Amino acid sequence: MQSGWEGSPWPAREPIGHPCGTGTEIDASFSADGKVTGSAGCNQYFADYSISGSSLTIGPAGSTKKYCGEPAGLMAQEQSYLSLLGSVESHRIEGNRLALTDGSGSPVLSFRVA
Repeated sequence: MQSGWEGSPWPAREPIGHPCGTGTEIDASFSADGKVTGSAGCNQYFADYSISGSSLTIGPAGSTKKYCGEPAGLMAQEQSYLSLLGSVESHRIEGNRLALTDGSGSPVLSFRVA
């Protein structure tokens, strides 16, 4: 990945159509060895990724198997997020914002660092 991407978590601020619920955190950390890991809200997840120019593909995500009943809707939020990761086909960095988009260039996920 480009310099500055790797290591630090990118907190998800705007999962498109699915804002993060109160009291939950979603993030993604991209490592130089082609792995993305993070919190999906309740469980930790992991997947492989590959990048070439602005193209970015994220493989199927695995995760821990904890159940979180609170806050309401957390498990649905998590499943939606993991599904959205699989639809990513490109990316762009704009200042402190990482935008992940689908094949048509439509925004899928947005991450923002402080």
